[in-house]
Amino acid sequence: MNTSCSAQCKVSKSWRSLCLDGQLWSTVDLTPFATVLHPATFTRIVKTTAPFITSLSVRGMDALHGTVLLDSLGQAKLPRLTAIDLRGCKRVSESQLIDLINLAPSLRILNLKGVQSTTAAVLRSVADTCLQLESLDVSRCWDISLADLAVFLHRLTPEQAGRYKVLRLAGLKAYGPTASDLLPTIAATMPLLHTLDLGGCTRIRDEDWGRWRKVYDAKESASSLEHLNISGCTELTTKTLEHLTDMVPLLRLFEMASVPEMFRHAADNQHAHEPLEELLRSVPLLEKLDLEGTGHYGGINDRVLRALIPTLRGQGRTATAQQQGGRLREIRLGFAKHVLAAELIHLIRGLEHLKVLEVDVSGICVFTSILPMSHCPPVHPLLTAEHDGQRRGHARVSSSPTRTFRLDLAGRLPCRISRGLL
Repeated sequence: MNTSCSAQCKVSKSWRSLCLDGQLWSTVDLTPFATVLHPATFTRIVKTTAPFITSLSVRGMDALHGTVLLDSLGQAKLPRLTAIDLRGCKRVSESQLIDLINLAPSLRILNLKGVQSTTAAVLRSVADTCLQLESLDVSRCWDISLADLAVFLHRLTPEQAGRYKVLRLAGLKAYGPTASDLLPTIAATMPLLHTLDLGGCTRIRDEDWGRWRKVYDAKESASSLEHLNISGCTELTTKTLEHLTDMVPLLRLFEMASVPEMFRHAADNQHAHEPLEELLRSVPLLEKLDLEGTGHYGGINDRVLRALIPTLRGQGRTATAQQQGGRLREIRLGFAKHVLAAELIHLIRGLEHLKVLEVDVSGICVFTSILPMSHCPPVHPLLTAEHDGQRRGHARVSSSPTRTFRLDLAGRLPCRISRGLL
C-alpha cells in the first residue's frame, strides 16, 4: 500500500478516484494503519482494488471482522492473489477463513500465525485448494497439533509437497499417534524446503529426528534446509545433534536457544559438547547462530567456539580457507561461564565477517586487559578494561542488568570495547 496515495485520497473525489486505481494497489499492506483504519475505509480500498491485489496484509487488525473482509473481497475468485498475511486477526471464524482460502486458489504464501480459528478443517481446505502454496505459517495456532500437520502433509499430492519452501510450526503440541510421522514425511516429500521452524515444539523427540535422517540415508542425499529453529524443544538431547550432523550442509541460520537440559550432564561428561562441535563443523555456510540460554550446564565451551573458526587446508599458494564458520555474521551465546575470555578474543579475530556477538559474561572476567594494544592486529577489535560507558571506533558493547554484553563489530576497526547501554 502506498501511504502517500491514502493521504491524497482526502484531497478531492477526483483524487480519490485516481488514487484508488486498482493498478496502483497490487500490494496492499494495511499493517501501518492497523489500529486506526476505519472499516468503511478498509472496505472502499479493498473492494475497489480486489481484482488487482497480489499480496494482502492485514497484520495486527485484530478488530477486523471476517464478514467485512469477505464482503470487501467479493464473491469472485481472486486468481492474482498470491500472498495473505492474517497475523493478529482475532475476529475471523473458521468458516470465514475457509471461505477466504477458497477465494484464492493461486496462493503461494499463507501466514496464519496466532490466528486461533485455524483448525484441522482449515488445513484440509488449504491442502485441497492451494495447489501452488510454497510457504505456510501456522505457529501458535493452539487448536491444531503436529499430528494435524502430519495428516495435512499426507493429504498433499507429491507435486504440492514438492513446492513447499517454508514451514513454520512454532509452539505446536504433538498430540495424536501420527505426530511422530511429521519429520520423516517432511524429509520424504519436501525436497525444496529451506526453512523449518519448530521453536517451542516441546514434544519433538530424538527418535523423530532419527527417522528424519533415515529417509535421507536411504536416498543417499542431504536436506536442503537453510534455516532450522529447534529453540525450546526441551525433550531433545545431543542425539538430535548427531542426527543432524552432515545432513544440513546448506544451513545458514541455526537457532537452538533455551535447551539447557540438552547438556545437563556436561559437568560429568567431558565429551558432552562433541555432538554440537561436530554439527557446527558440518555446516560451512552458517551465518547466524543462536545458542542463548543453552550453555547453562557447560555445553558451550572453548572447543565449541573453536569449531566456528575457519582453518586452512592445503599448503602454500594452493591453500584455501575452509568455509566452515567463515561466513558467520551473528552469534548469540548467552550464558558463557565455561568460555575463557581469550577464546572470545580468538573467535572475534578468526571471524572476519562477524558483526554481532552477544554473550552473558556473568562469572567470568572478560573486560580485564586481555591483550595489550601491540598484540591487536590493525583490522580487529581489542577488548580491554573500560568501564566508562564510552563508544569508540565502530565496535560497541551493551550490558543489560543480567550482564549480557552485545558486541556490534560492524566497523572492524581497532578500538576499545566498553561497558554501557546501546
